[in-house]
Amino acid sequence: MAVPILLSTSGAEPLSVSDARDWLRLEADQEADSVLSSLITAARLWFEAATDRQLTVATYELRLPAFSYVIELPYPPLVSVLSVQYLDVNGVLQTQPSSTYVVVTGRVPAQIVLSAYSFYPATYVHPEAVRITYTAGAVNELLKTGIKLLLAHLYENRGEGDSPGSKNDVPPAVKAIAWAGGSYRVG
Repeated sequence: MAVPILLSTSGAEPLSVSDARDWLRLEADQEADSVLSSLITAARLWFEAATDRQLTVATYELRLPAFSYVIELPYPPLVSVLSVQYLDVNGVLQTQPSSTYVVVTGRVPAQIVLSAYSFYPATYVHPEAVRITYTAGAVNELLKTGIKLLLAHLYENRGEGDSPGSKNDVPPAVKAIAWAGGSYRVG
């Protein structure tokens, strides 16, 4: 499966520094807030890698050598498909009409499927002839709780060694939430 190119992100973390401070029962402190901000990002990135999901709103471009009947869009949940473009046989970028495909959001990951009685045009022979731009990202309460638990673990163990079997190993509860959260459909 092709890996999409990250074009942009919202920059908004699923957990605010204020929420993290409340979760950890900490007083307001600018120095601690800087640490918390970094740890929130680290915890979110860990969950994104563990679940193959996008937890903040981001725009991606998936590039493929050709159209296929079913095209899966990595890093769910899908927010919207912005465009489906392709290089025509002359190498000119064209936009595929949205009436020729259906976006299937009832599957994880979401898919683009050719509409009934429609066809995809011939494309230029190029490894990136088809370009699908889409937006993905959302976080459910289960994953938000997992981020909080991982954040607490990272905060309590910052600066410690990370040898296998040490107290820096990701707690089993966090791993269980990542496993469950990866298959849990977001609203």
